[in-house]
Amino acid sequence: MSFPGRIRLKGFSEIMHGDVVVFSHPLWGERNNYFIKRCMALPGDTLQIINGKVKINADFLDEQPTIKMVPVVYDSTHTVYPYHPNIRWSLNDYGPIVVPYKGMQIRLNKEALQLYYNVIKDHEPVHANWKNEVFRNNEKTIGFYTFQNNYFFMLGDNRNNSNDSRYWGFLPEKDINGKATVVLFNFLDGKFMTNRFFKRIK
Repeated sequence: MSFPGRIRLKGFSEIMHGDVVVFSHPLWGERNNYFIKRCMALPGDTLQIINGKVKINADFLDEQPTIKMVPVVYDSTHTVYPYHPNIRWSLNDYGPIVVPYKGMQIRLNKEALQLYYNVIKDHEPVHANWKNEVFRNNEKTIGFYTFQNNYFFMLGDNRNNSNDSRYWGFLPEKDINGKATVVLFNFLDGKFMTNRFFKRIK
């Protein structure tokens, strides 16, 4: 659990597939912007979404009936993470991509940089610069990179109306505040939904 301006306490269990997680938005800084999404992929997993169905490593997930899928109309300006023009992914057809883990080493060729440059630049402890297909750290050209942090891939249950990892990328472990297990109260359309009070999150 975490509170603004305080140190996060050590949890009692690890994040697992399908856990509902509370976290600070990884790109919005220290502004108390708390999100809640479902963890779909752990560090080291290979994630792919095919026609709206999530595949982790070799298996498609047997998803909960709470998952909401609505039609999405894409236009020419629609982009998803990692934002590179050569990667033509969409919300419902995404990947495959390996979720980075601490100790994972990649060769910094053109294809790897298209996938991972943003996460290195935004979240890793390096001064990253990629220009003319050459990766530089502190002005030194390097050919390999070893990740220093663990990351997770988050999706919302309202799948096509969700600000999640498909838009902003991997969630660093340090931004996780804890697991969500119980709905304390639910407020919708100006009313308290009493049937949702203290319901366990599945």
